[in-house]
Amino acid sequence: MQVIRQYAVPENGILTIEVPEAFDGKQVEVQVVLAQEVSVKAHKSAGRRGLKTTGLETLVGKYKHYTAEQNQSVDQVFSAMRDEWERTIF
Repeated sequence: MQVIRQYAVPENGILTIEVPEAFDGKQVEVQVVLAQEVSVKAHKSAGRRGLKTTGLETLVGKYKHYTAEQNQSVDQVFSAMRDEWERTIF
């Protein structure tokens, strides 16, 4: 079984799905599921049909005013949090 997952935004009730040529003439199953909210503005600016966006693009440049020391401090905090995930839980 071959599975292709695409994220797309219908326009005017029409959804276009592109599939590989290998699918031509074969029966396919199509399931339409409402995904978690994806930024439509970011989707259109992505430039590629079917590109999933996470909304994290809104954070790019948000903390550019931080100094190198502040960035390092934040990185250390996040590293410590990730290290906690690996600890043994009783």
